Parts: sequence; structure tokens; C-alpha cells
Amino acid sequence: MYISITTSRVNGKDEVELEKFLADFLPKVKEQPGAEAIYHYARPGKSDECTVVIWRDEESFTAYNESELVMEVVTFELNHGIKSVREAYPTLFSI
Repeated sequence: MYISITTSRVNGKDEVELEKFLADFLPKVKEQPGAEAIYHYARPGKSDECTVVIWRDEESFTAYNESELVMEVVTFELNHGIKSVREAYPTLFSI
């Protein structure tokens, strides 16, 4: 398995728009080959959010990361001044 983590700082005014965007966007990610599970959370009052995607393998993540779909979220972030950090790692331990 492979895990990708996206953490974002969101302006208060953009939180609602981001949630609407993700309600449409994350199901598209789940349809990608090898996307096993998606978890998204926002910490109330902290202006930060996190999305974790569990991928079957690194190749599945790489295919998504090189797709046009990932550009949808990058474009949204750029248009709304959202600062995000993307990381991805192989899973070393799973229960």
C-alpha cells in the first residue's frame, strides 16, 4: 500500500467553497484505479484540512499524480490562495 497526505491552510471565506469542491472531487479520486480509501477532515477553528488517500501501490498513486484530475485540485488551490503540502509514502505497517 501507498499513502498520500495533503494538508492545506484555508482562508475562512474559502472553507465552504473547498468543501463543495471536495464533495465533487474526492469521489472522482475514489474512481481512480488503485484508490482504496479516502479520509478527509478539517479541524474546527484552525483553518487547516487534511486529506489522506490509501492507494493499492505506488504505481496507482503515480498514475493519479500525473493525471489531469490532479490538476483540478491544484487549479482550485491556486485560484483560492490555498497553501497545500503534498506527501506520499509507502506503507511500512498495516493492521
